[in-house]
Amino acid sequence: MSVEEQSNGTERYGVFSALKGMFSFFTILPINIEMKEINAMNRKFWLVPIVGLFFGLLASFEMWGLLQILPKMLACAVTLFTMMFVNRYLHLDGLLDVGDGLTAVGSQEKHLKALKDSTIGSGAFATGLFVYLMTFIAMCNLDIGIPMTVAFFTLFSMSEILCRNGQVFAAAFGIPSNGMAGDSIRSTGIGEAVKSLVLSLILIALLEVCVIAIVGFDAHYYTYLPVCAIVGTLASCIWGKILASKANRTFGAVNGDILGAVNESTRVILLVSFVIVLTVMI
Repeated sequence: MSVEEQSNGTERYGVFSALKGMFSFFTILPINIEMKEINAMNRKFWLVPIVGLFFGLLASFEMWGLLQILPKMLACAVTLFTMMFVNRYLHLDGLLDVGDGLTAVGSQEKHLKALKDSTIGSGAFATGLFVYLMTFIAMCNLDIGIPMTVAFFTLFSMSEILCRNGQVFAAAFGIPSNGMAGDSIRSTGIGEAVKSLVLSLILIALLEVCVIAIVGFDAHYYTYLPVCAIVGTLASCIWGKILASKANRTFGAVNGDILGAVNESTRVILLVSFVIVLTVMI
């Protein structure tokens, strides 16, 4: 930040700085960041669908490689674990905390206490088991009528992009909490949610065009893509708002745990929706 910017109390938040902060925070990649990257990440949280694209491509290339040596179910299990590991179990932790927080009984303070408790209760266990079991089953069934590799590069990558769009919508409709996630939420409004939505659709369109260019166009494979994109986009926006509203009522605010839970729960909703679309259309 320049001396002039400091004196005016302003700071420029570049896209590169924001993405650098996001990849340092949301992945296990050894990226050194400073406060300017953290501030940029918070101010431009609507860019987080790009992180989703990274995870989608990571999973897709891993599935392509693993399917050469492993059966489908084992390949899906290893891929799901890799994604959680590369994410540093950040969203897993949020999902489990929210599971405990939502199942607690009593006042808002008791819900908050359960949310912030480091121990894992029955609510966390049941929530985590259901979400990841359903995610695994849906992953294994993405190849209904299409090759699994094509399904991952198109549908699974789409789900990862839209999961992050759901996070932005949750932030846009959430009451900011204290902490770094609160800064992201405080800087995210309806305008940023619209930017995230547009960015997500652009990333999905570019991804699908690249896959079609490489694999070749086949109407049998690709007639379902627009339907899945529409269903997935609507689901991510609506679910993000629903969880934000629920968190506002139950906990009084939206924090990082809520955003993590939004990501993991949105993924399973999208994947199950895609399986239903494939079952009906193919």
